[in-house]
Amino acid sequence: MTQRRVIKKTPEERCAYFLRISRHYQKENDPRLAVDYATKGLELARKHNLEAYRASFEEIIRQPGG
Repeated sequence: MTQRRVIKKTPEERCAYFLRISRHYQKENDPRLAVDYATKGLELARKHNLEAYRASFEEIIRQPGG
């Protein structure tokens, strides 16, 4: 049986993912999902002191409709 290694993503990569997904839902006019993903990303950005992402997530939460 072969072993599989999982490559763990960095906090920056995870924040970028959450930002991309929340902006996608913002464009698709689903503000609830946009805010859900932005909230998850905001928690991660605060935990790892990623200020640029934090500002973006806060903006999406303030204006979820785009």
